[in-house]
Amino acid sequence: MSMEKQYGEYLSGIAMEKFPKNKPLWEAHIIKYPTKNAAGTLIFKFHHAIGDGYTIMGLLLSSLQRHDDPSLPLLFPSKSSSSSNNNDETPIRSNVEGVEFLPITISHISFSIHHIKEIKSKLGVTINDVITGIIFYGIRLYMQDMDYKSGKMKSTAMAIVNTRNVKDYHTVQDMLKTNAKGVWGNHISYMHVSVPTLQDYPISNPLQFVKKAHNSIKRKKNSFATILTEKLLRMEHKLKGSEEVSKNIHRTLRNSSLLISNMVGPMEQMALANHPIKDLFFTLCGLPQSLVVTILSYMGMLRVTLATEEGFIDERKLVWNLNKAFEEILHEAENV
Repeated sequence: MSMEKQYGEYLSGIAMEKFPKNKPLWEAHIIKYPTKNAAGTLIFKFHHAIGDGYTIMGLLLSSLQRHDDPSLPLLFPSKSSSSSNNNDETPIRSNVEGVEFLPITISHISFSIHHIKEIKSKLGVTINDVITGIIFYGIRLYMQDMDYKSGKMKSTAMAIVNTRNVKDYHTVQDMLKTNAKGVWGNHISYMHVSVPTLQDYPISNPLQFVKKAHNSIKRKKNSFATILTEKLLRMEHKLKGSEEVSKNIHRTLRNSSLLISNMVGPMEQMALANHPIKDLFFTLCGLPQSLVVTILSYMGMLRVTLATEEGFIDERKLVWNLNKAFEEILHEAENV
């Protein structure tokens, strides 16, 4: 077995292991195995009970500093802009009971933010719209490759939304203050976005996937549904406890084809104890889905992580189709 294969299996094992009882709900793993990208790997694993992505990112950033000049603050890119699925199996959804306990494969793709911004400016949308459109188009190309008939099947993405009214991350000390805007804990909601089919928008017009993502996300964000969902989840937590909230979210996830979670990272390189951090990724595990897509910006790149059900999704073909989707959308945008 190659070292890369062992490395991948070790990552999958970390993701699938449950936290031991009477132990902290977080772990740190140091892998002293050099890869083509770095001299070693540091993995932090957190239970969602500690907090959501905003909380965890704030916690990590409180322990990191800029690699070029630790005395300077980290900068983050601006956010300015220029129906549930049925129970049928699809190429991205096995519908296997207990899929959250099965082994997963973790893959990475990186896209240049410079190129993403080119598409954004040409179409008058947001960076989030562009990357969502690329993911949707790439997924449809993959589904068609695996099963041509699946191109007509309905697929729905569950997108995680941070409901805090903040622009930047806060330190741990600031998040623990009673009057903090970027308060500690889980302050998230979700919205369902339909994945367009290749019948809706032909392969010859991939930019429509970006425009469809823009229109759908804008409509959902401007509705009261996202805020209402968070308030209902908080009410359920107070009345029935966290276990019932967890069951509610689990049912919702089961009725979605995939999950997408997006976070903003710093533009400069960071360091931990004077060790430069070359790459930064995050993912989610233990979810009842065959495909989880997480996105994090760092050092001028958008780093996309795919957590896929091992043996069901062909992760190499999925990565190939996502790269193809990016190249085609970039090419079409340059000709607008």
